[in-house]
Amino acid sequence: MTPTFVMTGDVDFNKTVSIESLEYGKDDSTGDIAFTLNLKEYIAVTYATEKKKTSNGKKVKKKNSSKKRSSKSVKTTAYTVKKGDTLRKIAKKKTGSSSNWKKIYTKNKKVIESAAKKHKRRSSSNGRYIYAGTKLVIEK
Repeated sequence: MTPTFVMTGDVDFNKTVSIESLEYGKDDSTGDIAFTLNLKEYIAVTYATEKKKTSNGKKVKKKNSSKKRSSKSVKTTAYTVKKGDTLRKIAKKKTGSSSNWKKIYTKNKKVIESAAKKHKRRSSSNGRYIYAGTKLVIEK
């Protein structure tokens, strides 16, 4: 709690202050106590954020903060290639769409190309040749 100093009478003074120093004592033989009070005005610092506007000058609506943010982590699953598998078959089985074969190939290019070289091929021809036992990582 910050003290508020109010003076009444001819002076209109009502401010939040802090007491910097207080000196008091008997000033004369009347028994009155004289004091000197040094105050410092307390100013609460506040700031306002600038309201954003679109390029056409309309205010930007605030998004509902009660919605949960979507997770940026991608869920993956491991898959070991079986005899007779193709990237299209694996994509259909694991992602629901055979057109995702290219994503699987891109994600696993090093592993697929390494397996092709072990089987005496220069390359897998962009995933055309895949071999049983190769372990793939598939994003869901």
